[in-house]
Amino acid sequence: MRTERSALRSACARTTLSTLLLTALTACAPSDNPQSGQSPAAAADAAAFAPPTELTATLAGPNAVLNWKNNATEHGGCWVEFSSPGADFIKLDALPSDATTYRHPDLAPETKFIYRVLPFFGRASETVGITTGAAPADATPRLEAEGPLPPLPNATNASAPFQSVRTTATIAKAAPAELTVQLASPLSVDLRWIDRCSDEEGYLVEVSAQPDGPFMVCALLPPDANSFKKTQLPPETRCNFRVRAFFYGTPSNLASVTTGATPEPSPAVAEGK
Repeated sequence: MRTERSALRSACARTTLSTLLLTALTACAPSDNPQSGQSPAAAADAAAFAPPTELTATLAGPNAVLNWKNNATEHGGCWVEFSSPGADFIKLDALPSDATTYRHPDLAPETKFIYRVLPFFGRASETVGITTGAAPADATPRLEAEGPLPPLPNATNASAPFQSVRTTATIAKAAPAELTVQLASPLSVDLRWIDRCSDEEGYLVEVSAQPDGPFMVCALLPPDANSFKKTQLPPETRCNFRVRAFFYGTPSNLASVTTGATPEPSPAVAEGK
């Protein structure tokens, strides 16, 4: 009996040692997956939300011309931002996700401009459209403030469970739902929607003359927004709106230009001749 137990114990020890050795060799062996250690879902998100790269900035007269490479595959767009040394970045314009160039006109002389491209991601709501009314007869614009609307009486946010906008697995379910639009005055509209996102950094309201775009950002709203009044629309015009819950991705590399002195005009130009 003792001999059998000793043999069994020795066999178990040999099996354990072999298993440990095989595990160690497997761990040391090169992996065929270049993203080993990253789950398939994380790898998909990294590709979907990849940052823009290869940003360059060149001077063309008083203008800066930016070019970059898009790498993301997910829906969204990007903000072009600029700064000067020691200052915060300022948003210049929101562009669609397929944009790769931008022109910043009429730069101030003898100034360093620093640029970056900041992507944002999130699926847009369904598009809703409305036709504005006639302009006031006296051509006096109504002084209406843009901004969030007061909640409707007895209104509830009867949405499905909130979803994350930061992963491709749930980004579609995090899009705003049940967007509505109605005229608040001949040249202003009230927009309302259901917030279904759990981790957005804000909302974008977008407008277009055509239901299929191109859309332009007309408002940048804080998280948890579910309404907006848009004013000063053109008269008797079909306006199409959509809303997007978004988060910011990783910005591009920085690029900069430094402008020179503004040349003095010639005497003839100075005298208007």
